[in-house]
Amino acid sequence: LFLITNAAAQTESARIQGTITDQAGAAVPGVTVSVTEKATNRNVIVQTGDNGSYSILSLSPGQYQIEVT
Repeated sequence: LFLITNAAAQTESARIQGTITDQAGAAVPGVTVSVTEKATNRNVIVQTGDNGSYSILSLSPGQYQIEVT
């Protein structure tokens, strides 16, 4: 699981993106990624694409819990 967070200089939003792989390094499509902002309990759920990647945009800066199932 790779995790990258960016905050743009002109807006206060962040992005979490990554790729889910198995132990052999192969991409895992169709995985559910749930991201919950700890301060507000706002939850965003996405699924990985064919190449195992996901991206969640327009997040407020803060602390998040990420669950992968």
